[in-house]
Amino acid sequence: MANKKQYASAEMYEKKLKSLIDKMEAQNLMYNWDRLGNVWISFDLNGRFYKFEHSLERAKAAGLKSSYVSDVFAQLVLSLEALARVRKLGIFTWETLLAGMKFIEAPKERPGPFRILGFESEPESVDQVNAFFRQKAKEAHPDGGNSGESLESLKRARDANIYYVQYGEWPK
Repeated sequence: MANKKQYASAEMYEKKLKSLIDKMEAQNLMYNWDRLGNVWISFDLNGRFYKFEHSLERAKAAGLKSSYVSDVFAQLVLSLEALARVRKLGIFTWETLLAGMKFIEAPKERPGPFRILGFESEPESVDQVNAFFRQKAKEAHPDGGNSGESLESLKRARDANIYYVQYGEWPK
């Protein structure tokens, strides 16, 4: 027999989360609960980015009989609500409550040469730079109806990325 749903609708917990984030005076709320069983909530609070994660797998490992991702989402929202209650009672400040929790550095914008060749992170080798360049160059080649300017831009980006891989800094 399948497990019963333990919590109210996910929509109710989405509303509860939004209200909680407003009361916390947090910013940039993002959240996800997907069919794969992964749940996360992230927000900025006092200049720091926090991300809380939960999953069906973690819930089961903790002895909870959760079969629905929406129940795991509810558990995560209720956990944040419990932290807010402790803060509201004056027992701890947000800074004290979250001091031991990991915060994530704000994402840094990728430098232009990385973006131009399509790198999501730093290239690992000259070969990787050349492979990304070749792919982009096929798309930008003048024989394909594109301007020679875009190909020149790709060549400059390739050269800058190669220099970065070799020397750990951008060319001057």
